[in-house]
Amino acid sequence: MRIFLFAFILALAFSLSHGRNLASIRNTEMAVATLAKNDEILTLANLDEKKIVFIPKDVSTEQILSIWKNSKPNAVQSLNEALNLLKNGEADVVIASRQSLDAQKDSSLRIFPNKLLDSSPTALFAPDFNELYGQASLIALQGVEIFVHSAGDSAIKKMEQEISNKIKQRMESAKVPITAYGSGKNGALKLLLTGFKKKEGDYFIYTSLQLHQRAYLAVSHEYMDCQTWDRWRMGVFKEKEIYSEIEDMAREFANDFISANNF
Repeated sequence: MRIFLFAFILALAFSLSHGRNLASIRNTEMAVATLAKNDEILTLANLDEKKIVFIPKDVSTEQILSIWKNSKPNAVQSLNEALNLLKNGEADVVIASRQSLDAQKDSSLRIFPNKLLDSSPTALFAPDFNELYGQASLIALQGVEIFVHSAGDSAIKKMEQEISNKIKQRMESAKVPITAYGSGKNGALKLLLTGFKKKEGDYFIYTSLQLHQRAYLAVSHEYMDCQTWDRWRMGVFKEKEIYSEIEDMAREFANDFISANNF
């Protein structure tokens, strides 16, 4: 169920194959600032193609361009200079340390906290559900762990291994990275299947494929598991049709992954 918690978060990860080095800004709490009159929600997830002004001591030009390849970055030496560019319309957003921006206590600004955690950046505040749920949540996803769980009669439970194999094959053919269980740095792709076999030999089933990502809830400063992508099927199917429907959902995920990451 898509509950309001989704509106606050989006976890993002960087692909190791791109060799992005975030070592110098790990565990740095940043913030994205825009003008208060701007109704747009701006986080680490959606700054590409924006005019960004930033402070080099907080984040470098190289790091800016590695995250937002189509952005228009402008480095300045002081926060006051950055804010002047923002207020004069010469920049869309300012990226600086959260502490520096909060200290301004400037009512003309809207400040969205973000954090660069370990090897992954995580948007802490993302209240626009439509912008950040679905395909957008797959941007720079590092990989997925695959889980399959069934509930119901024994005939349903026997399908688990075959389902897992089909999802894995679909991800591998689309070059979606599959990671080890418990790595904690990627998304968990979970297939849930419940139902029972009818007397006629058909199956009544409900199945869903969900991506869960580690996210940080800005309101309570807590980490949580958040569902950011999903597809589902329900109905009466033959066994082969169940596998086909699940493969279709896996293909949708793989297609969204490819589209989100410009493969």
